[in-house]
Order: sequence, then structure tokens, then C-alpha cells
Amino acid sequence: MIFYRLRSFIVGMLLLAAGGGCLPGCQKQDSLEVTYHREYYPLAPGHYITYQVDSIQYSFSENPDTYVRDTIRYQLKEIITDTFYDNENELNYRLELYRRSDTLSAFSTWKIWYVKADDYNVQKTEDDIRFIKLIFPPKENESWNGNLYVP
Repeated sequence: MIFYRLRSFIVGMLLLAAGGGCLPGCQKQDSLEVTYHREYYPLAPGHYITYQVDSIQYSFSENPDTYVRDTIRYQLKEIITDTFYDNENELNYRLELYRRSDTLSAFSTWKIWYVKADDYNVQKTEDDIRFIKLIFPPKENESWNGNLYVP
């Protein structure tokens, strides 16, 4: 009887010690905070970017071995002008594009595109074709399929 009680006591103490040793490891961990770096693709009405565009176009003649190469240069200005919710109830930004031939000319309206961001990426709809422009959080040497939604 004494042996049984002693054995139960030792087993109980071992279980208590094992359980007590686990308690510090069982405490609530601090949550991991992820920095998304959304400042790499700012989305706010009034924000704009002006690009200097150099585009090379090739025109083929009747002879498939000859072509004409033409370089076109212009400035492109993208301005976020408004917001709206799409049919999936996601916030979108209206992106108005303006174009001019040089710095002395006035910008004229060219196209309307749309852009939206979620927890994972930024998607821009250009001429009714959606592209993934950036993933969150951006990481060095990270790549993604920007043409995922292209039919």
C-alpha cells in the first residue's frame, strides 16, 4: 500500500513537473506583424504620376524581310480622380490617362483605366484587361504572374 502511494506520488510529481515546464511555452505568442509597404503603389484621389514614354513600333511591308522601325515619344499622365465599388463590392479607383507629344503641348484626355488593391496585390484594368501590377508585401527577388487574368 505504501509502495502504491509512493509510486502514485512520484508519478503525480513527474506529471506536474512536466506540465509546469510546458507552461512558459504555452503562453500566448505575440502576433507577427507584416508590413505591406503599400506606399510603393499609393492609391488616393488626386495622386498622379507623369511618365516619359519611348515606344518603338515596327511596320512590315509586303516583303516579310523588310520593316520600318518608328520611335514614338510622348508623355503620359495618370491621375486618380475618383473611387467606386465594383460588382464584387471592392473599392476601385478611377484612373484618367492624359497624353501629350512634348512638354510644350497641353495634355489631352486619352483613356480611362481602373485600379484596385486588396491584401495580396494591386490589379490594374487597362483597356478591359486586368493585370497584377504588384504583390503585397513586396519582397526582394519575388516574382508573380502579372498576366494571370489575361485571357
